[in-house]
Amino acid sequence: MLVIGLTGGIGTGKSEAARLLQQLGAVLINADQLGHEAYAPNSDSWHQVVATFGEEILQPSREIDRRKLGAIVFSDPQQLAKLNAIMHPRMARMVEDRIQSLRNDGVQVVVVEAALLFEAGWDSLVDEVWTTDSPVEAVVERLQARNQMAEDEVRKRIESQMDRLERKIEFGAEYIMTQPIYDHELLRRFLKSVEHLKRPVLAGILPLASYRNAEFLHNEVPGMTIPDAIRERMYKAGDNGGAEGIVIAQEMLLEIRQHAQGVYIMPPFNRYKVALQVLEVIMPVSGIVSDPPQS
Repeated sequence: MLVIGLTGGIGTGKSEAARLLQQLGAVLINADQLGHEAYAPNSDSWHQVVATFGEEILQPSREIDRRKLGAIVFSDPQQLAKLNAIMHPRMARMVEDRIQSLRNDGVQVVVVEAALLFEAGWDSLVDEVWTTDSPVEAVVERLQARNQMAEDEVRKRIESQMDRLERKIEFGAEYIMTQPIYDHELLRRFLKSVEHLKRPVLAGILPLASYRNAEFLHNEVPGMTIPDAIRERMYKAGDNGGAEGIVIAQEMLLEIRQHAQGVYIMPPFNRYKVALQVLEVIMPVSGIVSDPPQS
């Protein structure tokens, strides 16, 4: 069984990469979800956290109020270290137990999605580490819109995330995966910014299905920016938006081929035939399979 550790900074597409790997058949272990389980009332870790930070962090239901706890630990590094000393070992055991259970079930590929994979010491539980990243301009625009943050605050956070990306590489991350990219110049600048890390970059391609799809991705999906010119092309394509989306993806593939070390194509709405049609710009694809039935 192959166990992949998936990590990455804020707004870089970690969850989207996890969704793609799930579509390809991997089983996902999400650290955030395990964290919620670890905080369950009357669990060992619940008792330790309450004993350390006081019953003031509890809701009337006796559940831990994570906002109250966060206000304590994120304003004091020493308090955060105390919380991590309680939670990280407990969650590591939970991850290890879940991996072993899946191994016993005969699962072939498992993805452990965790923002703090290295910081928590969970990299020892996985076989490979993949990390996501995204062009700075795309993350700035997305976080400003999504979190109502000032640009200077966003850029400070991104600088911290870049330091974290470099630490992940130092700790052993083997690949860098980008969000789907639709801007050639953004791609070149991003690749230049990570050139010193000397790790293969797998650039993402997501063929657009329609103008509505392009607007949704641009406005609702963290870390993704669809340039105005691309959205205008999709608008003008009208009912032929799917075909235009394939052409745009092919143009991006030809650009990526010149600069990045690899590419991954995300089939829109599980339409795998679309991914194969994108590839036809660089190689003939015979015997195109049918898309799975839509539920």
